[in-house]
Amino acid sequence: MIRKTVSVLLLAAGLAVSVATPRIEVDNTTFNCGKVVEGKDSSVKAKFVLKNTGTSPLKISNVRVSCGCTVLKYDTIIDPGKTSIIEPVVNIEGFRAGFMSKSITIISNAQNNQALNLIIEADIAPAIEISETYLTFENVKSKTLYLASAKKDLKVSGIVFKPQAQGNQGWAASVPLNLKYKFTALDSTRADGFRVYRLDINSPGADKEPLLGEFHLTTNHPDKQEAQLRGRINNQ
Repeated sequence: MIRKTVSVLLLAAGLAVSVATPRIEVDNTTFNCGKVVEGKDSSVKAKFVLKNTGTSPLKISNVRVSCGCTVLKYDTIIDPGKTSIIEPVVNIEGFRAGFMSKSITIISNAQNNQALNLIIEADIAPAIEISETYLTFENVKSKTLYLASAKKDLKVSGIVFKPQAQGNQGWAASVPLNLKYKFTALDSTRADGFRVYRLDINSPGADKEPLLGEFHLTTNHPDKQEAQLRGRINNQ
């Protein structure tokens, strides 16, 4: 009877050991940072709350990050029932405006998910927004664009059209056209804090052949000293 009781106790202890496992849970697998404006030294910071819902210590052995993302610090051990915060930072300097998605992977001894993938999202707004994505001069004297920026004293100090080489017009690529313009700050501020500006660009004049290329706007914005806009000139 004693021997049978001891066997039962040992079996129960063995089952208890086998059941004692770490489990990882997260408050949200995707963190949306909202809107952020592009620029030098710009970054977005995410926040995830990890919890060990298991019965033994959760050990994080590594945090793998995608390009541009860093994790400053994190707890390597999370005791049962405890939580830990992990705050990845994504450096967006040099990123193009638009939707951004980066990921980090939490490598641990969790029984339920040993490689937990987390997503960081953000909408990167250009430092200077331009109302048109393609500017065409075709038998018109001027074109009006609207610019928007968080910079309250934005200035444009020059506009140049740089033709691209095409066909027998290879020479044109080395002859940029300086354009006349009028830049006006409007008494209008959007809900996101961006001030609106009006830019009237005069026609560069007649050309023998249509020209494709880029309009280059020189500005006083520290993070966008030159804004580019593809376009076409055809004044025939």
